[in-house]
Amino acid sequence: GREGVDDRQVSLMLKQCTDVREVVDIVQEHGPKLDRANVNGALGCLVRLRWSQDKKDERDAYKILDSRIRDVIGELDGRGVSNILHSLAKLQSSYRVRDLGGLDTELVDRTEQLLRGREEFKPQELSSLMWALMKMEMEVKRSLVDAVSRNVLANSSARLFSAQDIANFLWALAKLGVQYEGDLVEVGAHLGRRAAVVASLFTVQQVENVLWAYARLGATLAEDVAVAMQRRALAVLGDFKPQDTANVLWALAKLEVRVDPELLDALVRRAGLVARELQHSGVSNVLWAFAKLQVVVG
Repeated sequence: GREGVDDRQVSLMLKQCTDVREVVDIVQEHGPKLDRANVNGALGCLVRLRWSQDKKDERDAYKILDSRIRDVIGELDGRGVSNILHSLAKLQSSYRVRDLGGLDTELVDRTEQLLRGREEFKPQELSSLMWALMKMEMEVKRSLVDAVSRNVLANSSARLFSAQDIANFLWALAKLGVQYEGDLVEVGAHLGRRAAVVASLFTVQQVENVLWAYARLGATLAEDVAVAMQRRALAVLGDFKPQDTANVLWALAKLEVRVDPELLDALVRRAGLVARELQHSGVSNVLWAFAKLQVVVG
């Protein structure tokens, strides 16, 4: 039992955990009665402390959490489902939790239920959700994509997307192979306008992910968005890795935007310097981009 220990104290105990063993002890003692916030907190601790299934008591602790998540799934809000899916995706992709036993599907169904009920998800929750679905390689129903799109468009949340939220959301959409149509096109335009506003905050990886995602989705990029993203790409070009160079060249060519001459010259020079470090796909992308952009080498 957990006589004398309330949910707030359990939460504090979880936050202070520095070892998987401590989390396991808390879950084994309090697991069957953990509230929804502490279920999520315990799962997050397992991710943070690099839990694995090597030991029986650790496996048993995970089973208790799995069971408790199923118990409280109908009580979870947008933050709860997105955080739990995000943690499960990390455990599955990094720490070999191979079979979720349908828990992922139950959580996605709860997510769609919340979205249909007009619950407003925060930008970080939406980007975490899409990232998790992509990481889990789930087959995403069109109804869920449409519900996410309506959620963004019906609320003011598009104005609050951070650079990281925009990059993660768009990249996950593109990786999931979602058809870029209907309300999703307007969502892409919303996020593009937001990206232009926060362009100076994008990291190298985020610049690449945004441009690559729009290109992969087959989107049409507004001129001001293209200009802002290229300006940022030029500012962080010194930090580009070889594959970043190849991907940005490919994306700019695929998007058929007017490419800034200074950026193109810098990318061409950089591609020449890192050519030996590129994988075969990177070389192919660079050559295709050169042909599409009518780059003359030599």
